[in-house]
Amino acid sequence: MLRRVLFQGLTAAVLAAGAVIGAAGPAGAHATILGTEPRYGASLATPPERVLIRYDLPVELPGAQISMTRSGKAVSVGRPEFGSPDRKSVALPLSKLSPGPYVLTWFLFGSDGDVMGGELTFTILSGSGAAAAPTVGPVLDQRAPTQFAGLSFAPLSRAQDLARLGASASLIVFVGSLAFAAALWWAGALVPRFRLIVWASLLLALLSNAGALGLKGAAVQGRSALAALSPSSLSALSGTHVGKVLAVRLGLLVLAIPVVALMTMAPERVLGADLWYIGAAASTLGALATHAWLSHAWTEGMLAAAVHLVHLAAISVWLGGLVILAVVVLPRRQIEELRDLVPRFSRLAFRSVVTAVVAGTALLVLISPRWSALPTSEYGRFLIAKLLLVVGLLAAASRARAFVQRHFLADSGTASPSDLPADEPAIAVSGTAPVATLVATHAGPAWGGPTLRPFVNAVAAELCIAASILAATAFLVGRAPPS
Repeated sequence: MLRRVLFQGLTAAVLAAGAVIGAAGPAGAHATILGTEPRYGASLATPPERVLIRYDLPVELPGAQISMTRSGKAVSVGRPEFGSPDRKSVALPLSKLSPGPYVLTWFLFGSDGDVMGGELTFTILSGSGAAAAPTVGPVLDQRAPTQFAGLSFAPLSRAQDLARLGASASLIVFVGSLAFAAALWWAGALVPRFRLIVWASLLLALLSNAGALGLKGAAVQGRSALAALSPSSLSALSGTHVGKVLAVRLGLLVLAIPVVALMTMAPERVLGADLWYIGAAASTLGALATHAWLSHAWTEGMLAAAVHLVHLAAISVWLGGLVILAVVVLPRRQIEELRDLVPRFSRLAFRSVVTAVVAGTALLVLISPRWSALPTSEYGRFLIAKLLLVVGLLAAASRARAFVQRHFLADSGTASPSDLPADEPAIAVSGTAPVATLVATHAGPAWGGPTLRPFVNAVAAELCIAASILAATAFLVGRAPPS
């Protein structure tokens, strides 16, 4: 019965995440094109000496891919450069152009790593038609980008959203599982299912981030998602901010491999070893920090990025630990283990939730989107949906916490771990006793009764709603807040 409830909850979580993904509309790049010189579709009597593209946010030039054709044939273009000190304009020098229709296509990065594509068409008239040709003034076209059919687009945006979701979800489970073992249940390192989750989440994090790197490289080259793992796509981001951040993240995840190997293969050697804890903290917190470096918070400064890191860390401890509790601890049905772990995880989860809510609120204030535009913007709709889901998640968490306080901590003969003497198993779990002894002390009869069902239902609901929140967040990061 317990396994069926958890399986139903996890299945619902996957379906909920899929519903958010399916409901997502076409993604827009973070930076929006304000206008171009010459205008889109312009007919020019005199060949322009350059093309100027103006965005509403700073962009990056390293890794930019720009091409131009005339009647389907390639035309050489100059090296792009910034057209303004604020890095919001891109100037592209042009050689002497002959009369005819031209199509300019470009792919470049926003300051937060978003891939932005654009297309500009213009025609240079022959000498006989020059008298009737409209001219283009020096002022950029400020009309809404929607009036420029095909001008701006976000290549492979849906695939990048999915890769971002996989990278964040797997990292949350990985960080949360390590925190659960280090803070609550070191004996879990000897449980095969726990080790499987740790290794699987680390492997998925590595694959998802490598995929994210390759997808951005393929997008900036104008290639399909099938080219994501090609050498040229993986190296296309070299020298860019997003390329450096993703490379650092992959490096930190690789460094986490020996940390996990020591914990799962020789846990008795690293139990209480300061060096292992330092390595685990450095690799996990460092990987979480890279997500802050590629978020809206990064564009607001170091304070916002630090708050974002605290928010991610708290969410990871809560939701990652919840996965371990639901998938590993509860199905074991060992009463002494549950009496030990559930109350302590409940307290840890409560602190994590409070921290996440406070940090999330502060982060929203620091980003400070244009509040009046939230209901009508894609970013705002995802944000509102996420906030509603968070309310539901907190309600499910409150139900689980109430069950713990009523059945595990009430004065009904069941002792709280804090009430046990020093030689009881709960103290041994967080101490330095041999792991084999810790596992032996947790052996106990199976949980004997249906009274655990409400708690299991609440945990399954938390996982379901959390999956939806992660999906909404992955798409939220891929949209620009209204300003």
